[in-house]
Amino acid sequence: MNENDEILTITPLPQLAARNSWRAEALHALPSHTLIWFTKGQGRIRVAGRRSSFSTNSVLFIPAGIPHAFDAKPGHFGQIVTIPVHEELQLPEEPILYRVRDVVLHGEFINLFEGLQKEVGREDVMGRKARACRLHAALLGLWLARQDNHLVSGLGSASEALARRYTTLVERDYAKAPSIAELADELGVTPTHLSRACRAALGYTAHDILSERVMFEARSQLAGSARPVNAIAADLGFSSPAYFTRAFQKFTGNTPSAFREAHRIA
Repeated sequence: MNENDEILTITPLPQLAARNSWRAEALHALPSHTLIWFTKGQGRIRVAGRRSSFSTNSVLFIPAGIPHAFDAKPGHFGQIVTIPVHEELQLPEEPILYRVRDVVLHGEFINLFEGLQKEVGREDVMGRKARACRLHAALLGLWLARQDNHLVSGLGSASEALARRYTTLVERDYAKAPSIAELADELGVTPTHLSRACRAALGYTAHDILSERVMFEARSQLAGSARPVNAIAADLGFSSPAYFTRAFQKFTGNTPSAFREAHRIA
């Protein structure tokens, strides 16, 4: 891998929420690790089959590939760090949510985070910036792991365990247009039991979760590419562009074309 192929990024949370809050609020997985430092405000998160809340001075770490979503209340602030996967990194393998209450620990975390920010802002004179950023990120990951606050530590409830398996399956198969019955059958439960467990663990039915993931992908492709609407519809298993347009408008309140115009990434 070339040293400069993938650079770690830090983005202010308000910048993410300005026009594209759906990117945070819809359950989905990312190919990179995510670390979020909430410095103001509060909200709710869904990750690995569980719901939890965060508040000021909370740190959330989500390993690559784990479905998650967060919904922050108005007035929140913080930074979101996107960390490309690399064999050199030894980050936690499970999600972590930690509220930094201790003054000493708060100072330690701030020093580590500011060190990462400075490295991200440096000019890449010698072609070593990507590795330097990874090392700083690894220190943050180690600091979090030492706090022993894994969000999914312990066995959890049966509903949470099933919801985690289901969201993982949805992430794998959503583009194949599976039915809830097919997904439930693979998990060895009835559709009714699956939906009840998802609602208990995450507050959404199994159908809601599947639709949310499909529409996240639809919006991502509309905003981030120039692919024709009919091609996106076909990729996501819709029988026709018209059916896709109706479903998209019902879910988002906009037609695909109107959404693309309003959210196109320059």
